[in-house]
Amino acid sequence: VEAADGTSLYTGSFDRSAAAGDFPERALPAAGFTVAAAAARPTAATAATDVVDLTDRLTGGHTWQVPAGEWQVDLFGGVLLADDSQGYSRSYVDLLDDEPVELFLDILPGEYHRRFGRYFGTVVPGFWDDEPFFASAEAHFKRLPWSPALDRALRTVGVTPGTAYAAAFDDLGRSGRIARGNYWKAVSDRFATAFRKQAQWYEKRGVALITNPLYDETAPAKRIASTGDLHKVNQWAQVPGGDIITAEYVAGEPTMIPRNPVSVAHQMGRERALLEMFGNMGWQVTPGFVHATVGAQAARGVNLTVLHALWTDESRVYFPPPFGPRAPWWWAMRPLAEWIGRVMEAGRGTSAARTALLQPQRAAEQWTGTDRQQDVDGPLAEAAYALERAQVDFDLLHEGALTRDPALLAHAEVRKGRLAVGAAAYDLVVIPRTPVLDADGVRVLREFVRAGGTVIAVGALDTEEADGGDRTLAHALSDLFGDRVPARRSLGRGHAVRVADTGALGAAAVESGTAAAVLDPAQDAVRILRVRRGPDTVFLINNESGAQVRTVAVLPATGLPETWDPATGTGGPAPVYRSTKDGVRVPLDLEPYRTAVVVVRGGRRERPHLTESTVPVRSVERHGQVLRATVEASAAGTHRLAGVDGGHRYHGTVRIDDPLAPLPVDGDWTLIFEREGAEPVTGPLGSWTEHDELFSGSGTYTTDIDVDAARLHGRRVLLDLGDVRDVAEVSVNGTALPPLLWAPFVADVTGHLGAGRNTLRVRVANTLSNERKKPLPSGLLGPVTLRFRRRTTVELRRV
Repeated sequence: VEAADGTSLYTGSFDRSAAAGDFPERALPAAGFTVAAAAARPTAATAATDVVDLTDRLTGGHTWQVPAGEWQVDLFGGVLLADDSQGYSRSYVDLLDDEPVELFLDILPGEYHRRFGRYFGTVVPGFWDDEPFFASAEAHFKRLPWSPALDRALRTVGVTPGTAYAAAFDDLGRSGRIARGNYWKAVSDRFATAFRKQAQWYEKRGVALITNPLYDETAPAKRIASTGDLHKVNQWAQVPGGDIITAEYVAGEPTMIPRNPVSVAHQMGRERALLEMFGNMGWQVTPGFVHATVGAQAARGVNLTVLHALWTDESRVYFPPPFGPRAPWWWAMRPLAEWIGRVMEAGRGTSAARTALLQPQRAAEQWTGTDRQQDVDGPLAEAAYALERAQVDFDLLHEGALTRDPALLAHAEVRKGRLAVGAAAYDLVVIPRTPVLDADGVRVLREFVRAGGTVIAVGALDTEEADGGDRTLAHALSDLFGDRVPARRSLGRGHAVRVADTGALGAAAVESGTAAAVLDPAQDAVRILRVRRGPDTVFLINNESGAQVRTVAVLPATGLPETWDPATGTGGPAPVYRSTKDGVRVPLDLEPYRTAVVVVRGGRRERPHLTESTVPVRSVERHGQVLRATVEASAAGTHRLAGVDGGHRYHGTVRIDDPLAPLPVDGDWTLIFEREGAEPVTGPLGSWTEHDELFSGSGTYTTDIDVDAARLHGRRVLLDLGDVRDVAEVSVNGTALPPLLWAPFVADVTGHLGAGRNTLRVRVANTLSNERKKPLPSGLLGPVTLRFRRRTTVELRRV
């Protein structure tokens, strides 16, 4: 090949694979390069149908005569996946090929089994992978996946290797997108086979596989290039899992991270869905942030939390924070661990979610890596968050489940008016906006609607059909939904609904009757998970915001409601609720980021209880012809109460004259750091960084207060510490109270505070951020206040 001036540009005879290295765009390695495929196309080609696949001509001395015109010839080769960016080289096993996977199983878990097989299933409960992938993980590999096993896999899904690779690299129009989608489907299927082999190997030996795929924090189209189809990966795991690390969660903001492993767990009938949390999130992680994060993921179905770096060598922490004695607040870890355990246990059971959100996998495969990738990922997340804001609990429904994708274990079947997918069953399916749909899947949804289900489609339905049958898809969508937007259409025993955007999705889903709760007033920040345990339904309720939430929840269940506090492990029959035809109405008072549990016990007889109260109620008991309710007021006022006992109704009124005015704890406090040689300092409350901005550890604040007997008599007394950075332990007159790990930092000091002079000590710990030269406000910032509550018993008389 020569330039116009006769200068030789490239080798003219391509009789050796190494000759391709003459091209300057990418220098090919002299060794370790395997010819994988070849393809040719006219330089002006804009479609995959113009591609001539030359792969089968690469061996056996075949030739190809170039037709007239200007042609582009693509040679595709495989190289070793290796990372040499860290000053050393590490190669990566080919997870798309059976033989390397089998060798891996023999070399690693196989060796464990040869040495410790007698402990498998007891001491060794299982094996946990950590972010496996097949190619292109940023920032070092940046290549498309290849394996010797891909040739057959590509042909199995209906595309030849040369065409598939050409379409994966370049824009070859509509037919190219279909070929690209088939390429990524083949890759995902091969990757999933590695997990099938692992899971079956482990199961045979009585242990479990926990999955944690790379880039599970990203959306379906974005993650494909590194991790493929997570549904097909996680379906094989005995414990589907993932992680939430680095900056992947911000308190108060929604997330999709748990949705895939949780959905798979529900559909595969797995007992647990795991999330590793907090790795590399930073030295500044506090129990308060742990509280917010774990509660939010639990409300999305995670019921097994693993704290990253819990077993880290604390002398060398690579991915902070450490969860161990090195953390300044380690002395408060026990109640945090107990709270996590209670929340996780509350989420165990059989999922009662009745809604499925369709994951348009064919669109993800066809549009990944293009400028329209977000047209797949964005609408899926928007629909998910709209459902969350409306308290609709849901699973992701893989599109292939509707089309009987042979690489999926659980296929959708219409049974008794519901859409059954493995161990799960749904009454509502939501279709997000998507550029591509499979017409076969739409036909299954039409069958589902006719049998009694509901399908809601969001936005326009001007989508392409996954295999090019646009007219077939258009007819199928029109038959199902009609042409108007918005619209609700009866079809058979079910309904097909169209909404213009996600702003109307929540209300439409609630109208379908599948929400986990209906709140009055509505509260966007509340997330609810429901699971069943025998006759009981458990509602795990999380306030995913930094603001107090007060509302009344109608929980779609029948029975006796109980309220439980995971922070203390205490609870019992709800003193205030009302049974209605739509379910049980229970008032909710949720502090910022709080997780609460309501259990509706099926088959239990109702006890005497209140149905209305404007003041918190502690207990209700029957005494002859009256109900006696113990209430607790925080301010003066008059409150009307109503109750029931069997078929009888009761009314009562309580008047609180006590003003219950708070008492500020003013004046100076004495602070002393817990370190050798520390000297006490006295002054007003504030961040201890004013004294030592790089101190990480614990410090104790001390002051004396005088309280007269009249303020204590007949009152419950709370010590409100105000702003604390980051955990606190209150001692009153030498008696230490349980640690306070998150806001509101309030200790019950009733019975500990006496008339006259009292000594208050508040031990506070911050994080390791300060000593790492990233100082943050630390200590007891206040203001500190004594708050009072008046408990009284009121009689409600029968009416």
